Amino acid sequence: MSIGNRVKSGLYSTTTNNKWTTWKGVYQRLTTKFFARLDVDGTDPQMQFSVCWQNPTQYVLFIAKIQPAGTNKWEGDIWYRYKDAHQYNISGIKPNKMSVEYHEKSPDSSFLKFDFYKDKKHLIGESGLLRTSDYFRQTQLELDYEKDVDYWLTYDTSSLPRPAGVAAEELTLEKIYGRAGIKITRSAAVNAVSSAGAGTNARWNTQELHDAMIANWSRKEGDPWAMWVFFAKSYENFPGYVTFGVMFDDIGTYQRSGTAIFSQAIEDYYPSWINNRDAIIKRHHFRTMIHEIGHAFNLAHSWQKQSGSRWHSSVVNEPNAGSFMNYPRKVAGGEDAYWRDFGFRFSDQELLFLRHAPEAFVSMGSATWFTNHADRESTMELMEELSGQDPESVTLQLDLRVNKQRPVFEFMEPVTLELKLKNISNKPRSVDKSILKDIGHITIDITRNQSETKQYRSYSQPCFAHEKITLQPGESLFSNLFLSAGSLGWYIADPGSYEITITLSAEKEDDEGKEIVSSSFSLVVLRPSPQKRREEEKLAQDVFSDDVGRILAFQGSRILESGNDILQELTERLPQANAVPHAKVALALPKLKNFKTVDFSNGQPQVKVQDAKLEEASQELQKVLVEKGTETADTLGNIGFKQISDQLSQELEDKQDNKTAVAIQENVIQVMDKRGVKLPTQVKQEIESKVNSLKSKS
Repeated sequence: MSIGNRVKSGLYSTTTNNKWTTWKGVYQRLTTKFFARLDVDGTDPQMQFSVCWQNPTQYVLFIAKIQPAGTNKWEGDIWYRYKDAHQYNISGIKPNKMSVEYHEKSPDSSFLKFDFYKDKKHLIGESGLLRTSDYFRQTQLELDYEKDVDYWLTYDTSSLPRPAGVAAEELTLEKIYGRAGIKITRSAAVNAVSSAGAGTNARWNTQELHDAMIANWSRKEGDPWAMWVFFAKSYENFPGYVTFGVMFDDIGTYQRSGTAIFSQAIEDYYPSWINNRDAIIKRHHFRTMIHEIGHAFNLAHSWQKQSGSRWHSSVVNEPNAGSFMNYPRKVAGGEDAYWRDFGFRFSDQELLFLRHAPEAFVSMGSATWFTNHADRESTMELMEELSGQDPESVTLQLDLRVNKQRPVFEFMEPVTLELKLKNISNKPRSVDKSILKDIGHITIDITRNQSETKQYRSYSQPCFAHEKITLQPGESLFSNLFLSAGSLGWYIADPGSYEITITLSAEKEDDEGKEIVSSSFSLVVLRPSPQKRREEEKLAQDVFSDDVGRILAFQGSRILESGNDILQELTERLPQANAVPHAKVALALPKLKNFKTVDFSNGQPQVKVQDAKLEEASQELQKVLVEKGTETADTLGNIGFKQISDQLSQELEDKQDNKTAVAIQENVIQVMDKRGVKLPTQVKQEIESKVNSLKSKS
């Protein structure tokens, strides 16, 4: 059969209109849908039985670890309850065991009967759950690729050395996820997206990819399982970092996901002189595709399972797992050790999640994943681990800051936090180069008015190569993070006090264990000004939208026109507001260069290019960077201010306007001097070197 000769395992379901006792003891005639997942044979059986039922008044899920109890019968203790299962009882007795029996009417017809027990006392049972699928779940996705870009949807395991026990076979996307219990249905054709109109502007940036994802998703309203995979050539964000892919969470009522995979980054990662280079690149492409789609199912990296949201307290980190969700270079022994042990599968923990976790947790981009109580629980466990660390072993210090005299923000003013990770030991300390940029390293809790706590989830997640850098004693890494909004909405919006706690996990120097580093920061969001209260509150209803949150986070969009209109209205109605520099930057940046979009209107996706409006964008940016430089740096932060200045300067240089490019670079130093900011020596030297280079071209 399609999943490793699975005979009995799979999905069983039925719908009843019988009387059923709700957990509150009220008898109602309801339409109740039952789903059961039996996991006892086939590929990598986990010996689990999960049963779920739902109707308009309740949602119940139980999972039991089972063992054989006779022919085609299994039983075991319930170890997981979700939602109404915590209160569910039969005549006041809560079940703690389940049994399940498999019955076969014919080769094409089988059903399950399951029973609840309290120890050995039988409580209640249900029969007639018909087999509906060999798979536990199913999903649909679409794959497209940029024309002339290499991509591989299959991998021949015999093309390179493989572990004992791994068969020589051609692996496919469908086969890998089928063995995990998920039926993948993908588009009949893998479309070649023509990029002829892009000209020399071949590299994609985050704004363009995000707009492409939105254009794709807009065709699939109503399908919460849709995913788009786009194989692109190269990526221009995060200069100096190797980025293999970027995953995006969806927009709108239905949460979906999309991912872009960058073939050039994978190919450039392997030098031309290595043996079997072509086969190694194909293997990496295939693993990266499976890995990124795994993230869309809410699977964490192998080493980060305890750093973020866990669906159950039994989930633990697996830093050396031979799993698609690990990075080959991160395991002990490096890539050679990873591929030597890798069975081209997910770990048992991951299979358990994919097959049996609540559907809302596994569903692509699901918002309910972050309403689980385990979120805060895992953060507290990290904090407990932090408190138990030997002070003598602490080597890193995390500082959080905003570049304001006081951490006070106007109503509707976006919040961008700056992060500084410092080596406080007396020895060199190696860390992941991307540790402050890879949101997977970081857990962020945002608490308003000392009550409700939300865990931050960004709109996108880059997938970086595992690269180490060395921080000398006293040396620091810096980054910034937009926190106001993310894929689950606005986190910092209403007036009040906010406490932000960021916890990150860094590998220890000897790669044995981890060092937990944490820091908290408090800020205040003011109420609307009395003079313009009505106007601000009315405008805020539009500003605090998903469109505007995304535009501010990605610093621009050419497809979210309604959000752009709202930001333009903000700049006109409240020209002195601190939110205005953020709005003007987001409106101007996409016009700096030719902007690629993907047009799906004719059935055959095609890259189209919207022409740059450099002069217009340059003038708009100079108003905020030069004319109001100190005010802009105050709200964007020093790092953000320099990043925007560098982007503008680079585009001006590319158009041979070296004189203005010099002025923009020199303006950075002038603004920082006015604000009393001492630039790091390396940063100042980079600016001076850039200025000298530009002047020599003039």
